[in-house]
Amino acid sequence: MKKIIAAIITAALITSAFTACGGENDDNNTTTTTSAASENTSSNTEDSSSSEETSAADNTEDTENTENTENTENTENTENTENTDSPSASEGEAAKILDAIKAAYGENYLPSMPVDEFYLTSSLGLEEGSFTDFAGELPMISAHADMAIIIKAAEGKAGDVKAKLEAFQTTLIEDSLQYPMNVAKVNASKVLENGDYLGFIILGAFGDDETTDESQQAEFAEEQVKIGVDAFNNYFA
Repeated sequence: MKKIIAAIITAALITSAFTACGGENDDNNTTTTTSAASENTSSNTEDSSSSEETSAADNTEDTENTENTENTENTENTENTENTDSPSASEGEAAKILDAIKAAYGENYLPSMPVDEFYLTSSLGLEEGSFTDFAGELPMISAHADMAIIIKAAEGKAGDVKAKLEAFQTTLIEDSLQYPMNVAKVNASKVLENGDYLGFIILGAFGDDETTDESQQAEFAEEQVKIGVDAFNNYFA
């Protein structure tokens, strides 16, 4: 009888031991599964966030590119529509005449700042509608007096344009604020005329003021300005 009871107790202990081991395995499996699921969820979240950031960056770049393209197109359209109703300084015979004068002087041609229509009406006093084409350049440095201006007068306006250029020349000659080195050049300035084309030039190399007297400086300035006069006249020859 004692043997039977002992056998029953032993069997119960063995069953209990197997049950405990099974529970631990289940817990381990549950823990492992839960951990894996968490890692997968975290990875998916990070991938999704990274994808959204990349998409947002791409959209921002596309927007910026679109805005830049639109701005470029607007700028080009604005440039194309400017000066369509005004005399042009970039095309026509006036620009070609100016180029011929520049070529005649070579490195001794000093002006480099383009003349605009406002300068013609404000400084020279030309009336709007009195000219149809022009080209010209002014000195970039204020201490220089060199300039070259070519104007095509509107029909019947050549006399008016010439009178304005001559008045402008007189004003410069009488200007008491001229730099001493410019006096001879300004006095030698010339108003040019050929049909409807008129011009005004103060051009040429500088003489040696320290070793020459006023009469020699004046003669040198006349010789230098004559280069431009001849280039103007030869263009129409």
